[in-house]
Amino acid sequence: MELEPIAALLEQTGCGVKAQSIFINEMRAGDAGILLKASYKGTKIDPELPGYYKGEFALVARGKNYTATRTLIMQAMAALTINAETQVGPMLVKYSRPRTLPVSYPIPAGGLTEFVTNIDCAYVLPL
Repeated sequence: MELEPIAALLEQTGCGVKAQSIFINEMRAGDAGILLKASYKGTKIDPELPGYYKGEFALVARGKNYTATRTLIMQAMAALTINAETQVGPMLVKYSRPRTLPVSYPIPAGGLTEFVTNIDCAYVLPL
């Protein structure tokens, strides 16, 4: 899954700043913001449709305040809901949509609140 263009889209829509409050695949225990986590399943390759991919990734929001963190993930979910072909960096996104409403996890040892949802995405990359 191509997460760099997704991170750039979140930055453009005011959800944070890449490498400061928008992270890809990992964030330190004390960091707050948004984490885009690639699926452990990977993204399938269809040899019959070169350049066309369907994938998924986790969208995680972490913060100090329950309400503010929930607001952040809802803002990010809105930014990542794409129902018509949209150019996102090098990707032509066919659709991108949350699979569920966000789920809140118990507060971890660091004392920060986390919400997570999975995003399904279909896109085309130039060959």
